[in-house]
Amino acid sequence: LSAEDAVTPAVRTGRKSAREAEKEARRQAKREEEALRREERRVEQGRAARLVASAEPEATELENDDDDEAAAKPEDLVLEPGAERERPFSPALSDPPPRPAAESQVAPAARPPDPPSLARLLPNPDLLPAGACPECGPDEWSVATESVAAMAGSCRSSAIEPVVGRLASALGEHLEGPLAAYAGALWSNDGNDALRLLPDALEQELRALLEPVAGEGTSCPLVAVVLPENARYVGFRYAAGERSGMAECPPGQGCLIGEAAWQGNPEILEAGAVKLVWARFENASAQRQRMPRLTVYFEPARTWLPPSR
Repeated sequence: LSAEDAVTPAVRTGRKSAREAEKEARRQAKREEEALRREERRVEQGRAARLVASAEPEATELENDDDDEAAAKPEDLVLEPGAERERPFSPALSDPPPRPAAESQVAPAARPPDPPSLARLLPNPDLLPAGACPECGPDEWSVATESVAAMAGSCRSSAIEPVVGRLASALGEHLEGPLAAYAGALWSNDGNDALRLLPDALEQELRALLEPVAGEGTSCPLVAVVLPENARYVGFRYAAGERSGMAECPPGQGCLIGEAAWQGNPEILEAGAVKLVWARFENASAQRQRMPRLTVYFEPARTWLPPSR
């Protein structure tokens, strides 16, 4: 191209093009529309404020009326001829105002405490029916309990007789009626035992009595179960073990785990309506605790209802 025909850049001047003018007009219209909406909102807010302000005097008048009524004194009220003025109640007065006739009724007599029920007999996972007990006969059940024997120590046989006699006396006196249906441990570390069915003071007394001869501090613990009312004793089974498992203890012989034995066959005591079956275990190991387990087989009465499992 020649110098005369060379392309030169456009220079912006103060005059707007048609496209820019159209854009500016649209922006102006949008600003005016927004301003109109803002004005309408202000008008609505003002109208609402005026409505609230107009309602406030009515509420104030009602409050004033209530205050006037509350401020009125009893002596300012006009009574009709023959009407008596009601005396306002005050805690300082010796006698309160009479109650309405509908409320002046004789108070009902105190309700006697509910009798003991089977609800207090917690399910015992060591109470098994014939279907779950492989050694049981068709109508037999088994009940078992475990204890803990300390490492080898002294066993005082003479100290056990008074304890067993006291236990049988307490069970015979208190395990009657619905509580005579209990079947389970006499005493256990978890508290699911026969002693919890006794009155609190007696329970504490017997637990303290049992601690020296059945607690974890003795190597020859007393181990016992309670059979329900009218149950027929069938037999027993001895076992002992450690935390890894249990092993048989043939009657009259040492346990298969070694250095442990049961002292003779179980003793059976009639304790009122229930039976107390007890025996003693001896741990001769000087290094380890042992866990004796006593299982008793029995045939319950036909009317016996075991705790729900």
